[in-house]
Amino acid sequence: MAFVGHFWSGKHHGVVKGINLITLYYTDPHGHHQPLDYRIYDKAEQDQKRLFSEMLMEVLAWDSSQPLSPAILV
Repeated sequence: MAFVGHFWSGKHHGVVKGINLITLYYTDPHGHHQPLDYRIYDKAEQDQKRLFSEMLMEVLAWDSSQPLSPAILV
């Protein structure tokens, strides 16, 4: 129950009780999408903007010799 709290939900457009999960999605020009990475956000220990920046930098550091596509991500 340590990660349960009240968080803003973009989906519900309001505050909800639950676990704040930050997900980084890839969407290609054809509308296919896949989650690339996710993190559980703990308000007491982490800065949300820094957490997202770190997540994005890690994904950008992946091998860029192949373009991202749903076939690669599955």
